[in-house]
Amino acid sequence: YKPEIDGFEHFSPIDGPSQNFLGEQFTNTFVDIEQDLRNDSLLWLGQNDKLFLFNKYSKSFTLILDSVNSYRSIYLHPNGNLYLAEGQGIVRVLNLYSKKIIARAQIDPKWSLRNFFHKSNNELWITANAGLAVLDLTTNEITSKMVNDSKNKIYYDIDYLDEKGRIWAGTIVGMRVYDPLASQFKNYQYEASQETNYYITEDVVEDPNTGILYMNVFSGDGLYAFDKAKESWSVIPPPPDYKRGSFFGRGSLWSKRDNRLLILSPGQIYTLSPDKKSMVPIKSKVNLANRDRWFNFFEDHLGKLWLVGEENGLVRIDIHTGEIDTLNQYMPKCTEARFRVAFYQDRMLNVWLSGCNGHMVYSYEKDKFYTFTYKEGQENTNTFFRIRGFQEDDQGQIWLTSDDTELGIAYPENPEKGVIKKFPLKEWILSDSTKIRKNIGTEVNWLAEVIKDDAGNLWLLSQAGLIKFNPTTFAIEVYDQDDGLQIFD
Repeated sequence: YKPEIDGFEHFSPIDGPSQNFLGEQFTNTFVDIEQDLRNDSLLWLGQNDKLFLFNKYSKSFTLILDSVNSYRSIYLHPNGNLYLAEGQGIVRVLNLYSKKIIARAQIDPKWSLRNFFHKSNNELWITANAGLAVLDLTTNEITSKMVNDSKNKIYYDIDYLDEKGRIWAGTIVGMRVYDPLASQFKNYQYEASQETNYYITEDVVEDPNTGILYMNVFSGDGLYAFDKAKESWSVIPPPPDYKRGSFFGRGSLWSKRDNRLLILSPGQIYTLSPDKKSMVPIKSKVNLANRDRWFNFFEDHLGKLWLVGEENGLVRIDIHTGEIDTLNQYMPKCTEARFRVAFYQDRMLNVWLSGCNGHMVYSYEKDKFYTFTYKEGQENTNTFFRIRGFQEDDQGQIWLTSDDTELGIAYPENPEKGVIKKFPLKEWILSDSTKIRKNIGTEVNWLAEVIKDDAGNLWLLSQAGLIKFNPTTFAIEVYDQDDGLQIFD
């Protein structure tokens, strides 16, 4: 369409000045057009069985590909490749510089492909008569498919992609929307209970050899084991001297030194029997039963156990040699009932510990404790009132979570400085000042555990749900009951 004449001008390979390929009559229909990203005078034109390059100024056609298996659409990507959707579910990749096909992928011979849509920097959505597929642009392979289910009247299509990456599709009964950020979590319950007492999972530990998850449950019937492969539960009963519901598992961990599970009770450390069907006391040169009521513990790189108790506070023991280090003088006494100290050891072998009022760091290199006490009414720039977790990110920074709904950063190289920076996560989620990709406006009242996944994201536990935080881009996603998560205590 030319506005100056308020009319259309028609172009065809038959009428164009390039005549070297006109040995046949061109009756095929053009199905798609893409603007060249390097030269705005060029257009890529997909015909039913041919691919052309059209120069808008010289009004000439150049044949790029012939005898194509029925084009459906084309997509020009900034990576320098042109993606061609063909018949029989075939995707071919044309390099714009060499003008040669460099890759080929096939979804399914029965799939009739339609259009490409942007999914991420390295992925494309592909629509088809049978559903949706995802093409990985780094491997040029189909990585996933969402297949239509006509029996249950479930159909996948894309009519519009909004700025949040949500897919909108029109149907005969209205609009359907698909949010790729909305993951549905699957819950596994050992049993449904209407009892009024609390069953609180203190922690979850994975056996690195079998993948079985072990859960210490406060006021439970013992140690709960979940086999991920079989999706089945089992219960390991408490030691014989405990009655039903009286085994208060304070914590558990997988000992790298001994390659076994350690389970902490208020007065003893247990492990699993060889057949893993019962709990037995560990053999130790330290008598723990008469020393304290233990809350939780941690194993450092030397295999020494750090324990926090009601009376003695912080101690470090070697169960093999009987060595005991009383460290209570470095940890202010805590008046909070059942306070669980958060332990973490970083790449510099510093041990980070949370306290009721601040935090501590022990440097193995300098054999020295650094104590950061939170003082009411003061600025407290280097610590928080209640710290609940520590985690080192891929950049080597230590992230701290707190009851204040703030995040903090510290550096393993300078443990003596404490918290260097603070970030108001609660304010971020309530505003649009950062990249809230999911559930903006969610009220977050506290932050607890923090852990890093294989992609470098930090996952934070809060009363609002699970918060996925990218420490590089500061993008945030909040997952809650709408994503299948059960209510958080």
